[in-house]
Amino acid sequence: MKKKKKEKKEKKEKKEKRIKKSIKKIKLKNNLLKKAKTKSKEKKKNLKKKPAATKKIKTPENQAKKTILKKDTPVNKKAKAEKKPAAITHVSKPVSKNLTTKTISPATEVKTTPVAVIRTPKLDIKQMMSSTVNQDGFSIVFVCTGNMCRSPIAEGLMRQMINQEIAPDIRDKVYVQSCGIYALDGNKPSENAVKISAQHGVDITSIRSKPINRMIMDEADIIFAMSIEHLNFIEDNYPSVKSKTHLLKTYGEKRQPVISDSIPDPMGFTMEFYQKTIEEIQKTLDRIFPLIREAIYQKLGNR
Repeated sequence: MKKKKKEKKEKKEKKEKRIKKSIKKIKLKNNLLKKAKTKSKEKKKNLKKKPAATKKIKTPENQAKKTILKKDTPVNKKAKAEKKPAAITHVSKPVSKNLTTKTISPATEVKTTPVAVIRTPKLDIKQMMSSTVNQDGFSIVFVCTGNMCRSPIAEGLMRQMINQEIAPDIRDKVYVQSCGIYALDGNKPSENAVKISAQHGVDITSIRSKPINRMIMDEADIIFAMSIEHLNFIEDNYPSVKSKTHLLKTYGEKRQPVISDSIPDPMGFTMEFYQKTIEEIQKTLDRIFPLIREAIYQKLGNR
């Protein structure tokens, strides 16, 4: 029995190490991409800068050459004599006054160029994106790193609170989800996250990890970052959603967030660390839930 337990623990540790390695690789790739972008921008700027025009310095030798060329020397006289007469241009007949010019009216259809045809799908995608933005409901999004520990726990706790505190007719229009800035698509929450959530009466087994994207950010009414790193990432990559993005622990407080306001990542740590994490998240949600409830009812209807 002890050997089996050890083997299970070793398997868990190996899995967690693999996940950490994959997250680190993704971070490195993103950093390399950022560096490449900055280098390409600098190259473009350097190419745009035109070199200053070099002015010719007037020297006595250059002026002497010019005066020699201007004079009617025997060579110049021969060159002038050999010049061919100008070609006689064909004189066209005058255009008759009876001809009328046709003016194109604004209503006439103009054929689209290949470039215009290529651009039209982009416009259609933008229209589709704008139409999918959540107008009839209320969307809450939690963001962490790998979307396997902190944000799924917060998502599960928030869903439980909404089911208990929000009226049934409004409850169905509230959507809670989570994502990760370096998340892979389709991973289950960590085993310890599932266990600790179950101990608090929350089932998060159906949640699957997903990477952050533009649609999730645009559709959200409130976005909660679990740490300052996540907050900075969202503000840098999705500046249009800055006004609705908040650090979870400082939401509703009129102060600048500090490093200690971040909720640490429990991935790879003991159950005691997970217990502290869920308690910290639960305490914060209990404090801010009245503000969230007020925002929900303001958008979806009165109590």
